[in-house]
Amino acid sequence: MTQTPTVLVVDDQIGEILWLIKDLRARGFHVVHSTNERSAMRHFMAVREGQERYRLAIVDIAVATLDIEDMVREKVNLDSAFLKESAETGLRLCEFARRELKLSEKDLPIVCLSIRAKDKDVEDRLAPLGIQAFERDPQDPEQSIRGYLDRHLAPRKAARVSDLG
Repeated sequence: MTQTPTVLVVDDQIGEILWLIKDLRARGFHVVHSTNERSAMRHFMAVREGQERYRLAIVDIAVATLDIEDMVREKVNLDSAFLKESAETGLRLCEFARRELKLSEKDLPIVCLSIRAKDKDVEDRLAPLGIQAFERDPQDPEQSIRGYLDRHLAPRKAARVSDLG
């Protein structure tokens, strides 16, 4: 029996990406969702250890560093430094996966979501890693995550209503 291919989605704005999760499920993929850097790092390390496997990781550039419970427990100060650090979490995650864990494109294909997809700083940090950034839904299909999914994650089966959750 074959296991359903899984896509890892790293984003803390669940309301903004429900369409993405539904789209992936409709294409026949299982979705694992991570809402913060710490959790995403654990998933990446599990890939390196061979405990998890993903067809694709979709990482938002701006993601919380910790989940809300950890923020409360650790009494995190939600100041401008915290917000600046969170604005680049996805970039750090990509660098962690490629440089520290040595996960290749074959081990873990990664793409990023960003409202800053054409931002030179974002491009300069992702290009050496072989990772592209896409906008959530721009007019240009070449810059859209939807366009990327259409080109790289063809539907695996007919969607069932129960798959759309």
